[in-house]
Amino acid sequence: MFGTVHASMELKESSELTLDFCLDRLLPLFISDHMDMSTLRQQYLESVQQTKRRVSFAPRARAFSDGRDSFCLPPIDETLPEDDITEVELEKTKTRRRSRSTASNLTTDDALNLVIMEQGPLNWVLFEPEKFEMHNAGNGGVEEIQWALDDSKVLFGLLRLSFKHDPARKLSDADWDKSTKQRFLTKYVFMHWIGDETPAMKRGLWNTRVEEAKEMARGKMTLSLTKTYHAKKDVDLGEIISELERLTVVQGHAGSVGGGISVEQYLAALAEEQERFAKEQSEKAEAAAAAAVAAAAKAAEDATAQDDAPSEDSEDELPSALDAILEVRNAGGIYDWVLVTPMKVLAS
Repeated sequence: MFGTVHASMELKESSELTLDFCLDRLLPLFISDHMDMSTLRQQYLESVQQTKRRVSFAPRARAFSDGRDSFCLPPIDETLPEDDITEVELEKTKTRRRSRSTASNLTTDDALNLVIMEQGPLNWVLFEPEKFEMHNAGNGGVEEIQWALDDSKVLFGLLRLSFKHDPARKLSDADWDKSTKQRFLTKYVFMHWIGDETPAMKRGLWNTRVEEAKEMARGKMTLSLTKTYHAKKDVDLGEIISELERLTVVQGHAGSVGGGISVEQYLAALAEEQERFAKEQSEKAEAAAAAAVAAAAKAAEDATAQDDAPSEDSEDELPSALDAILEVRNAGGIYDWVLVTPMKVLAS
């Protein structure tokens, strides 16, 4: 019934069942592992705490399987250690994870709509050439889009560059201070990426769709610039902004944009954009945490009320002996002990 066991013990008093008593019976089994009582105790207690943490974070929702209910435990966190990663690289990694998380739930059309929003949550998107499916998207600007480029693919993309001042809007210093809504000069750059490791036949086939991809983008906004790249190192922010400044026409005068289009103004707008996005995310997280705390308090209150209520069917809530034994034998199970009683033989 129990399967293979490593030790047996007979008890006549409940007071005899102590941790030291059990470990003393098990210790001889770990001699070959050079385990002493202290180490064995520590590892056992750590195992118990790990199981408690996993169960406490579990949603306690039951999954229906084979006609029986069972607890669904969350997977063990297997995040790679980041001790040897610099603080800057760690922050970049977190930003990229947020971008991937954002992008994974969007279609290309959704992402394009978010990119064209002034000060929207995304400022770039990359999509695949075959069915124009999403490749990735984010809000980290030119540096982040460089990371997302794939050397083995042809990709199409849209990049939004916002600049802190709109030179077409003539405001005095006093008017600017009173203005409740700062406008941004916004430019859209279409990107055609041709990875140098892309197979020749696929490269030729995928490149034929570039005009179709441009038309899809033009259907949503006016493109200020088109850039084609073959190497990540060529994706240069300064060069892009320099070309935009040259091509921009303000009040009918080409190139006279003052200090409106510059790397500094772009970085200032990007910093403000990301700060606002981070604040929004933080507020959402705080609201979700507050809701979770309230839900947990309500659940605890309901559980207390249920425990206090008399029940004649409490035995029915227990798992079957077989299910409980299987959980105990499972290294990641939610139970680490089980007590069974002999079956009663009913008189015929």
